[in-house]
Amino acid sequence: MKNYLLCVFISLSHLLFSQTTLTQAFNGPVAGDVESTFGLDTSAYSSGLPINVIGNNVTWDFTKIVGFEPLLKDNYLSAASVPSSSNYSGCNLVQESTGLYTYLKSTTSPTTQTELLALNISSISLTFTNSAIIAKYPITYGSTSTDNLSGTFTFSVNGTFSGSITSSADGIGTLNLAMGSVLTNVIRVKSIQSINFNASLIAGFPPTQVATFKQTTYDYYSPLFKFPVISINYSKFTTVLTSSATVTGNATGSANYIVVGLKENTLNNQDVILYPNPTQSSFGIHLNNGITLSSTKLYNHLGELVLADDKNVINFSELPTGIYIAEIVTDKGSIRKKIVKE
Repeated sequence: MKNYLLCVFISLSHLLFSQTTLTQAFNGPVAGDVESTFGLDTSAYSSGLPINVIGNNVTWDFTKIVGFEPLLKDNYLSAASVPSSSNYSGCNLVQESTGLYTYLKSTTSPTTQTELLALNISSISLTFTNSAIIAKYPITYGSTSTDNLSGTFTFSVNGTFSGSITSSADGIGTLNLAMGSVLTNVIRVKSIQSINFNASLIAGFPPTQVATFKQTTYDYYSPLFKFPVISINYSKFTTVLTSSATVTGNATGSANYIVVGLKENTLNNQDVILYPNPTQSSFGIHLNNGITLSSTKLYNHLGELVLADDKNVINFSELPTGIYIAEIVTDKGSIRKKIVKE
């Protein structure tokens, strides 16, 4: 049950907020949206991620993180396209992520907000009789909101749950990423979700608390993008009867900003030569020592993937002038090199 619940509540982190002023018009997910992310390798932060940095005009240093394959996708579907959504009154949007379905209700009156109605994955389901308000717009630095939630769950036993979700926009500033990527006016939203589960384990006996779940989520949003640039989740699932606890951490980054780390880098600068450099519209890739090109990915100064190709000549005439990073993948390894477009 604990693994399913981890998947369930991690999904909440992707539905919360973005922008320095977070609005439903810009940040609220709609049918047709696709959120693409990579898992993050945070092993370089042996002393911990900079999650305790809060306040106004702060700087978050995530320059050591890189992403890893595979690409993860959350799809937002219209309620009409998901027949089971009719089981939940008011549902007008469904989020699907590798078998997890999250049923949502977005409203503009009397309050502009997004509510969580139900979650279903494999053999576990949660139905909210008191829906969880997971986004109340607009959100600005210093904003806070708290909402109580309750409902019923089905797993190996049936029972009820209750708890709360509290969110606060507790930081605003600069987000530093790998390859010199710098994002300004980033807002950080911290969300704490606490859930108590109750069930009757013996027929005829009253329900008792069987488990607790607590997750703290840190989401970092750029005004340039709808979904979070980085999401970090720490969760703790405790089985009351055995007093056993499982603590788990998870971090993902937007595929628009996060560069995928290289498993191997056995090449040197003379193995791969980009020419001409600087250039105005295209550049060639010359490989020495019998090396064969597999693919090339081009990233802009924000760390966004802007072009991918498998040819030896890359045409980027439609891209703006500036400094780019070319990630050259070959049969002998990979290397990143700077290319300047004049």
